[in-house]
Amino acid sequence: MNRFLGEIELLLVGTVGVPGEREFFLQIRKNGTLSLALEKSQAASLAEKIIQIAREIGFAVKREKIDIPNLEMPIEPEFVVGVISITWLPSESRLRIEINAAEEERNEEVATSISFEYEMSKAVTFAQCALSIVAAGRQPCIFCGGPINVDGHLCPRANGYRRQI
Repeated sequence: MNRFLGEIELLLVGTVGVPGEREFFLQIRKNGTLSLALEKSQAASLAEKIIQIAREIGFAVKREKIDIPNLEMPIEPEFVVGVISITWLPSESRLRIEINAAEEERNEEVATSISFEYEMSKAVTFAQCALSIVAAGRQPCIFCGGPINVDGHLCPRANGYRRQI
């Protein structure tokens, strides 16, 4: 079952937990808040694709400091995100985004896909915020590129010794 929301007020990605153990959520706000669980890579891919589309249509993507809104609590995800599709609507200068539930989340009683439209300038702002949130995780090791936990990590380039950076 598809649920079409029309034009939404706000789209945002946020996390719960500490780096290395963060859970990512996508929230859609229009007359209330709808939360979806997603992977870090899905958040990054969605943001990168929005910026790519914006550049392809000639929309100015400026690097500027953005205030990142907080997730609305409590978070009860409607479903876990599977496939995301994005369509540019040139006559309306908006994006149409459709988010489908992961296969294991399919349920006849609840919506298995949600679609909505979002103004391009707001979508670019969302994308920049999402990329900032994705990048705010654990720092990569300068030797092996793997993520470094708070207590360091076993670096394969250090023959199994724990590196603290």
